[in-house]
Amino acid sequence: MTQRGDYQYTYTRYRQLLDELTDVGLSFTTYGGNVSEGEVLLRHDVDLSVERAVRMAEIEASANVDSTYYFLLTSRLYNIFNDQTRNRIDRIQSLGHDIGLHFSTHQYYNDAPGDEQLIEDVNTEREMLESVTGVSVDTVSFHVPPEWVLRRSFDGFVSTYEERFFWRDRLQRRLEPAVADGSAVRRWFPRKGTDSRSSGTVGRKRRAV
Repeated sequence: MTQRGDYQYTYTRYRQLLDELTDVGLSFTTYGGNVSEGEVLLRHDVDLSVERAVRMAEIEASANVDSTYYFLLTSRLYNIFNDQTRNRIDRIQSLGHDIGLHFSTHQYYNDAPGDEQLIEDVNTEREMLESVTGVSVDTVSFHVPPEWVLRRSFDGFVSTYEERFFWRDRLQRRLEPAVADGSAVRRWFPRKGTDSRSSGTVGRKRRAV
């Protein structure tokens, strides 16, 4: 794991961060429904290592934190149909986390397709992932999302980039102490006038590497 400045990107520090977020009154939820004030949407777009994704899922479970893991079907680094990978995905599910599709538009299109074509291709990959998970895969996180998928909704699945998961106005970012030793958590607050449907939402992503 890497380190930047005074912040340590380690599994131990990640567990501490989860505890700090919980200690300041935030709770964790998953995609699909409305997000209430004080709830955190935590997701992992698994671009590189399924093994490390399992480790993070175990840390979250030990902290009673729910998150969603999004898997690529077009990755050159792992294959969801490989027995070892399937077992690791099953392990993440067994810990109580959700599984979603990490869909790469860049593998299919040079320009924005029609919605009908996009939905058809997404649904094809969803069905393939469902054959591994054994449950419905209802949420999709677009890989390196192009502008034309942002703040939009699509028929048949939930996109993590839908308008309802983002602030309408700019955020004011504040850094507040969370524990006595001086470590801190980053908390996000809407400015006055923020749309009530998104007020209080804390949306953060951590990538499994």
